[in-house]
Amino acid sequence: MKKKVLSCALALVMVLGGFVLPASQFATGAVEVAAAVRDFDYSVNSDGKTLTITGYSGSGGSVKIPGEIDGKSVTAIGECAFWECEKLTGLTLPDSVTDIGYSAFYKCTRLKSAKLGGGVKTIGDYAFQDCKKLTAITIPDSATAIGECAFAYCTKLSLVSFGKKVKTIGEYAFGCCKNLTAITIPDSVTKIGNSAFSICSELKLVKLGSGVKIIGNGAFASCGELSSITIPNSVTSIEGAAFDHCGSLKSVKLGNSVKTIGDYAFAECLKLKAINIPKSVTKIGEFAFWGCIKLGAITIPDSVTKIDNGAFSYCLKLKSVKIGSGVKTIGKFAFQHCEKLKVIAIPDSVTAINSRTFEGCYDLKTVNIGKGVRSIGYAAFYLCTSLKAITIPDNVKTINDMTFRACSKLRRVVVGKGVNSIGDKYGMFYECYKSIDVYTNSSCVKKHCEKFENVTCRALSKWGETPENFKLDKVASASATISWKRVPEASGYQILRYDTKTKEYKAVATQKPAQLKYDMTDLEPASGYKYRVKAFVTVNGRKYYSAPENVSVSTLNAPVKITGVTSPKAKTVKVTWKKDGKAAGYNLQIAANKGFSSNRQSFALGSSTVSKTISGLKKGETYYVRVRAYRMVNGKKLYGEWSVKESVICK
Repeated sequence: MKKKVLSCALALVMVLGGFVLPASQFATGAVEVAAAVRDFDYSVNSDGKTLTITGYSGSGGSVKIPGEIDGKSVTAIGECAFWECEKLTGLTLPDSVTDIGYSAFYKCTRLKSAKLGGGVKTIGDYAFQDCKKLTAITIPDSATAIGECAFAYCTKLSLVSFGKKVKTIGEYAFGCCKNLTAITIPDSVTKIGNSAFSICSELKLVKLGSGVKIIGNGAFASCGELSSITIPNSVTSIEGAAFDHCGSLKSVKLGNSVKTIGDYAFAECLKLKAINIPKSVTKIGEFAFWGCIKLGAITIPDSVTKIDNGAFSYCLKLKSVKIGSGVKTIGKFAFQHCEKLKVIAIPDSVTAINSRTFEGCYDLKTVNIGKGVRSIGYAAFYLCTSLKAITIPDNVKTINDMTFRACSKLRRVVVGKGVNSIGDKYGMFYECYKSIDVYTNSSCVKKHCEKFENVTCRALSKWGETPENFKLDKVASASATISWKRVPEASGYQILRYDTKTKEYKAVATQKPAQLKYDMTDLEPASGYKYRVKAFVTVNGRKYYSAPENVSVSTLNAPVKITGVTSPKAKTVKVTWKKDGKAAGYNLQIAANKGFSSNRQSFALGSSTVSKTISGLKKGETYYVRVRAYRMVNGKKLYGEWSVKESVICK
């Protein structure tokens, strides 16, 4: 039904006959109301008591929609009612309106302000899309749902205030709102729809309410200015690409209820340096952290069962990865081009290392393969150019083609007897041009190695890579430390000490592969000891030992105990100490400061000397003294530890 003000006025004149309203009354009363009504098309709703605005033909400007027409309440703005109404610059809705329909104000390109009434419950799909001059919107407390693309492409929208009852924010609801800088999602919201705030390029601050459970696909994708985000404990799922291409995102705090980190969830967050994955997470999706080029370390908790394809690929600065004991599957490309990764331990729970998992991990030097791994995929370690050696345990059955392709520094490979299938098109050592020693008891591996001129196959019992670069340091009277260079494929090291009674070396410790030093303690002062270190490789529970590296240790004399420091007469100081039965002599020092750098004098004394009087000193000066014993080892003096410093004022 369409009402026009002119017809209403004529009818009124005809009924009243010659009665004429005063001009002032006509202008301020009947004409104003009629003008407001005649601009709208509307339809009566099924209840017969309410209306839906279906069109607008007025002159535009700032429009106030009436709350009542013909005695019926206006409760809805219908589909496309103001579609592309370029005349509309302002909008006020009455409290009676509960529903803003599909595309109701779509592409009202001159609309600068919109005041929604206090009764609005739903804002339909595309309701205000492309209202490019709209600068602010307040969603009333009555509203429960914001539809798909409701405010998408409102490129000047800089302020959004959400009511307390909003539960859902639809797909792309505020997508491409490029002037939006901050949002606060109320606790009432349970789901942020797919791409809801995507490409909000100036969005810097996001505060998520405590009721949010799902952050939809691409919800904040390409929010290039977003620098930090705290995911509340209510969130259970961060869906695909939720924060994809958030190039300024540095800080992410995940709540303790997140179960799924979706595909591409944090892909190309170029400034993200660290993230703590909570123990609630069970799955890390495909390419979830792809291209996070500054991510330095990651710990994957035991709760995670699957690291999907490419999850951490191209994390160029990822140095440390700790994989939890619950992970069963590591997908293809999972750590591809993690160029700074040096060590990786595959837990026993993992059954397969998939294709290209560690391709391009140029700094990878140490790989520990768990007891559950059954297969190693195609080109799994391709271009691991720092990998010098690797041990493949008996539980591995299949090694696919080009597993170690272009591993240019690979020299030693230990392969368990369980391998019964090797990819043969190019072979596992394709483009490894330098000499490689393969230690194995597997007939399949032996046969395969015969195809390569640069590969020498040896029986596993002949494995033996002796630790090198031994250093003896921190030698004291009761302790010393030895260190050595890592044997790349070693499973550990055995430390042995010579027993002078049995005339045999006995094992005193076993070190893990990364423990490259041993602290010798409880040693006797001024004594000699012999140690040796063997590297070993463990295959299927059996240890194969290298030849030993021997080292001799001569401990220092114990600190001398000074028994007295006196000044018996003018300009003299007398020092006495307890005799060291293992000393070949003593060294005494006296100086005018604690650091022994001022007026220092040194005296070499015989083994029978236990006191020394020093004369010619300065009267009234405070002097400091210390004494150490020494013994002769291989014709050289080996000095012991200094005594406690003592002081005296010279007479």
